[in-house]
Order: sequence, then structure tokens, then C-alpha cells
Amino acid sequence: MLPTFLVVALALGGARAFPLGNPCPAGSFSPNGFTSGGQTSCEPCVKGTYQPETGKTVCLDAAAGYYVPATGVLEQTECPAGHFSAEGKAHACEACDLGSYQPAAGQPACIAAEVGTYINVYAATRTLPCPAGTYQEEAGQSRCKACLSGTFNSIQGAEACCPCCAGTFSGPASARCDVCPSSRPFSKPGSGDDVNCKALPYGSDTISPHGVGFAYDSCEVKMVFGSATCPITGGTLGAGLTLNPQARFVIE
Repeated sequence: MLPTFLVVALALGGARAFPLGNPCPAGSFSPNGFTSGGQTSCEPCVKGTYQPETGKTVCLDAAAGYYVPATGVLEQTECPAGHFSAEGKAHACEACDLGSYQPAAGQPACIAAEVGTYINVYAATRTLPCPAGTYQEEAGQSRCKACLSGTFNSIQGAEACCPCCAGTFSGPASARCDVCPSSRPFSKPGSGDDVNCKALPYGSDTISPHGVGFAYDSCEVKMVFGSATCPITGGTLGAGLTLNPQARFVIE
């Protein structure tokens, strides 16, 4: 194969043929895209850059969401799910931090965990719902908060906890409220221990829910005692259920 020639104007006004040499292979470059007759060699593309074609004068920067981990590379590579590259020319991708995730490949950023969820590992591809008895009202968190004593939550992915009704109580991180013993049926709303259950009422806001027939463990259905609103088990009322005359049910 005959070499390619370039006609170069000389300072004295003459001209002569000068061999360009071979084009630079893919993954490399030179100032004119050729080896210049053996006097100039082609340079490999550095990390973070690539070149899929031959005879090029520059390499291409990896785009955001991609990376090039080695020299002399022909193609850029997508960052895998759970990773990202925010800027171009990356030679490595970063793992999503705690509290964030990325389910897709080739992305420039991670996504903050939504409220009611958490992420406690690096390079996550999905969120985890807060378990019953816990909640999280902020986005981008690595853990959930335990419901305080006197409150509960029976669902996953909760943003808040519900107060226990009068006549019930709960400890920390509870998924339900327990009914006070029949010998001590009275307690104030939001009671955090059965020691708060009393044999006799001690205030207008202290009402016994006995006779309702089931415990309180959901915010979806609520029982109203006068002016007090109390969360109870979700779903329909059972047949033959005996209600306290002071109680009525509200489904929200």
C-alpha cells in the first residue's frame, strides 16, 4: 500500500512531497490524525476519554452517566444501576450514598429516598419501606425513627405515628396499642405504659373503650369518643360487635 503524501510549502518557495504515514487507530489520536511519516506517534486516549474512529486529532470526553476506566479505549461505558457520574470525563463511577438510590444505568445523579422509606447501604437500586412501628417524615434518610411510647403505626412506609386512644397504651416502636386491663380500663390518650391504666376515670378525657371488641392498630379507621378521635383496626366492623354507647366509627 502506497503511503499518503502531503504537499508542504517551504519557506524558499519550493514544494516537496512529505509522507503522512498511517492514520491513528481507534482509541488514539495525534495532532493531524496520522503518524506523520514515523516522526510523530499516536497517543492513546487517556482515562475518561475515548475515540471509536481512526485518524482522529482528539479524543471524546465520557458523558455524564458514563465512564472510561482505561487508556486507549474505543467506547464509553454506562455507570451501572446504584452508581452515577455527575460530570463528563469520568474514569470511574461513584456509588449512591446512604439515603439515596438509582434504579437505572447511565445516570448523572442518584435519587433521594422518599418519605416513609430509607436506604442503609451504598450503591442501592431501590428504597426500603419503614417497617411497622417506625416512620420517616424526611426524604433522603438512611434509617427510620421509632414511634414514641403512646403512639403506634401498623403500616409499612409511614410518614408519622398515631396516638393511642384513651383506654389503651403502647411502648416505643409499637405496631399497635394494647387495651388496658379490664380491672383498670381507664387511661388518657397517648398513654405509654399500662401503669397509666386506672380503675377509675381521672379526667373528662379519660374514657374506657371496653366493649369495642378489638385492639387499635391502624390510622385508617378512627373511633370518636365525644371530642377525642382514636385510631383503631382498619377494615369493616365485625358482625355482632358491641359498641360503647359513647362511641361511633368514622372511616377516613
